Amino acid sequence: MFDPRPICRILNEENVNYVVVGGLAAVVHGSPLPTADVDVVPDRSSENMKRLAIALRRLDAKLRTEAGPVDAPLDAGFIAAMPMLRT
Repeated sequence: MFDPRPICRILNEENVNYVVVGGLAAVVHGSPLPTADVDVVPDRSSENMKRLAIALRRLDAKLRTEAGPVDAPLDAGFIAAMPMLRT
């Protein structure tokens, strides 16, 4: 069974400012549907991107591709350049 607590613990230890969204947020609000990941929206400030990069390296995070997970240069610049949905 998926346990999101280690992921959130590391994000919190690194003082990353983020909001949990998606399936986990729904579960916290009472949804009975299970989830197997943690979706977060981080604050986009440069200092927070640095903290997020540290947390992601600690988590040994990978990019998800059609071919499977791949290593990537998870530094603040790379993360900040990732496209975000904007309204």
